[in-house]
Amino acid sequence: MLVLAAEAQLPIHFASGVSALSTRAGQACAALADVMINGLSQDRVRRLSLLSPYLTEALPADWMKGIPTEAGLFEPEHWARSLEPLRRADGSSIAGTLMPVLLDLDVGPGAAVKLGETLLRGKSLGLWREALRLGPAAAMEMTLTSLRIADESDPANNVVWARAADLVGAPRPHMRLLGLSSRSWPRADGVDPLLPDHVLSEHDLVDLSRLEHDRLAFEVLVGHPASRATLSRSRRSVEGAFLAKSALVQRKVTERPRSRTRTPEHAFSEGDRLLARTEDALDLPRMQSVTVCWTDWTHRLEPTPHDGGFRKDHPAVIRALRMPQSATSLRRLLRDPLGFVWARALGMTAPELAVEPLQLDPVTFGDLVHELLRLAVERIEPTPGLVGATPEEIDNALDAAARDVAERWPLTQAVPPRLLWLDTIEEARRRARRGLTIDARFGPGTRSFSEVPFGTANRLVSVPSPGTNAKRS
Repeated sequence: MLVLAAEAQLPIHFASGVSALSTRAGQACAALADVMINGLSQDRVRRLSLLSPYLTEALPADWMKGIPTEAGLFEPEHWARSLEPLRRADGSSIAGTLMPVLLDLDVGPGAAVKLGETLLRGKSLGLWREALRLGPAAAMEMTLTSLRIADESDPANNVVWARAADLVGAPRPHMRLLGLSSRSWPRADGVDPLLPDHVLSEHDLVDLSRLEHDRLAFEVLVGHPASRATLSRSRRSVEGAFLAKSALVQRKVTERPRSRTRTPEHAFSEGDRLLARTEDALDLPRMQSVTVCWTDWTHRLEPTPHDGGFRKDHPAVIRALRMPQSATSLRRLLRDPLGFVWARALGMTAPELAVEPLQLDPVTFGDLVHELLRLAVERIEPTPGLVGATPEEIDNALDAAARDVAERWPLTQAVPPRLLWLDTIEEARRRARRGLTIDARFGPGTRSFSEVPFGTANRLVSVPSPGTNAKRS
């Protein structure tokens, strides 16, 4: 109801208040609690930087432009290395502003008070303090869901959305009572699991039960002489079962069935109006464009403007065609030229923010082993050469490659937690060593390459002549 009221710009006063998480101040608290409890990640820090009043003012809008979206950045050390080259327009370091905040966030709930005072302002800071007063910092995410903010609009000049118990004290001239089905209203009396009836009955604590309260509220609202009430109920539940009318509706009322397929006389929002009146939707330029595009793609065999036409020798397309093509890009070029232009020429790919994995998928693990092979071979070749290298020299080259990968990969893509990441590198190192030492058939003078480039005009390495022994790892 809150979202629909905002979309249709209806003047509604919420008597019970609105959820704190439905406001920007509440979302700022939720973003801070997410990072504080669940740990650092690029996705969480990005969201916090957009909602925190302090970070919004202290950091430029494009401060993360130089950080790859595939990087996980789950440790403060990863953030320190990624932020080191980033600078503001005046040349000042971004790390000097952000790293103290990230170190406090890495502490966790123990720094909740300090984090709130530093990153939040105004209403968001007030919500943060109230949540800390109601529960521990470790349960901040659950506490924030229970907080509500009073609606500041005037109830006298707006439509009031309220519970029946709240409306009893001030009935309106026109009221609509919802949920008058057998399973919704009145609410049935139940046994309190913490204080069952055989220990202490509810009637011993209160004068009226919940069922009696609902009956009394309904009679007061319907029987008010200066008001007119409209009753509303659903004929089916969410599972599709038939629902009977509420036991409160004992007097004779005029029922008027309403079907969901009917054209409404009054639309609640623009979307409802366009769905109900197709002639209004078809007059919109974007709907006309979609209709023409669909007609061209399904009924015309010749090329149309919606097939992604471009001028001859377009520089972006020429540049994409001159790039090295993989099997996937070649298949897309032949089967889906428009998709090839979008992906390769225009770079229209959605960013995928990394989630901390527990293990690398097989493809990524294969890339890790290949990277270790490449770095090790580059250290050994051409002197002393892979064939002439001793086991100690191969181990030293693999150790240096493993250290390089362990520091560099977390800055470009998501990796497992530290202990699992080191174990993964050790397994990849073991497999790489087996690949570098398993074949002893090549004699002295054999040159080894981790890969041979193709598809480019300029060669990155000197490929041996046909008369020279060569080995590809």
